[in-house]
Amino acid sequence: MVEADRRKATFLSEAARQLGLSTQILCVRIETLALRQATVVSARAFAPLEKLWVEAKRHLISGGIGLFLKGQTYQTELDHAQKVGPFQCDVLASLTQSGSVILRIQEIVDARA
Repeated sequence: MVEADRRKATFLSEAARQLGLSTQILCVRIETLALRQATVVSARAFAPLEKLWVEAKRHLISGGIGLFLKGQTYQTELDHAQKVGPFQCDVLASLTQSGSVILRIQEIVDARA
């Protein structure tokens, strides 16, 4: 997990410890994070989708997905994010917040390349 706020990173570490989870919490900004080979990148309240997708796809393996929690203005963010390159997006209704969604995004890779 990546969390730039030290207080939140400490909370995540303690929650993982109490739940008996094996995880690593990095207290850094994602912009400075060394490249990862992630199958899934998830974010909430980080940045507009256009910036979020650019940062997330740097860390994803080919075929990896992004799961991003977004509010009622998600369609506008989707429209702007299309400028950074084509991707496939499934819009899933939030179970906890009316009008909010989870965007499941995957980069479109040209199989002929």
